Amino acid sequence: MGEWVDFVCGGDDLGTSLAPYMSPRDFPALIKPYYADLIGRIKGRWPHIKFYLHSHCGIMDLVADLIECGVDVLNPILPLDSMDPVRLKREFGDRLCFHGGIDVEHILPFGTEEEVRVHVREVLGILAPGGGYWFKAQVISPMVPPRNVIAAYDAALEFCRYE
Repeated sequence: MGEWVDFVCGGDDLGTSLAPYMSPRDFPALIKPYYADLIGRIKGRWPHIKFYLHSHCGIMDLVADLIECGVDVLNPILPLDSMDPVRLKREFGDRLCFHGGIDVEHILPFGTEEEVRVHVREVLGILAPGGGYWFKAQVISPMVPPRNVIAAYDAALEFCRYE
C-alpha cells in the first residue's frame, strides 16, 4: 500500500502533562533506536511517506531526538502539556510540521467566540509563518459549544492560508 499512502501515523504518549515518562537522557538508549528503525524501514521503502507522531504530554526535551528518528509531523501541540509553541517553531520549525496548538481544555470549551478567534489568531501567528503548520482543534468534546468550533475554523480560514 505504500505507494498510495502519504502518512504513517504512530501514537505514543511519551510522558505526563509535566514531563516525559523517562529522563530525556534515557530516551536515546531505550526508545530512540526503535523509532529510528521503524521510521527508517518505512521511509527506506517509500521515501515520500511522512511520519506523523501523536504524543500528548510534555515532551519538549524529546523533540530533537524524534526529528532525528524521522518524525515529520508532531501532534498535538497542547498548551497545557508544556509544549511551548514559540520555542518549537524557533528551534524545529524548519524540520517539523506542527498539528494542533489550540487550547481545547480552557479556551475552546469555556471561552467566548471572540476569545476563541483571538486565540486561534495568536496560535497561527506563532506556528504558521513559513509553513509547517496544520490547523486542528484537537478535541471537540460535548462541553465545547458548536459556535466556538465554528469560530475556531472560521478564524483559521480568515487568518491563515498557504497559497
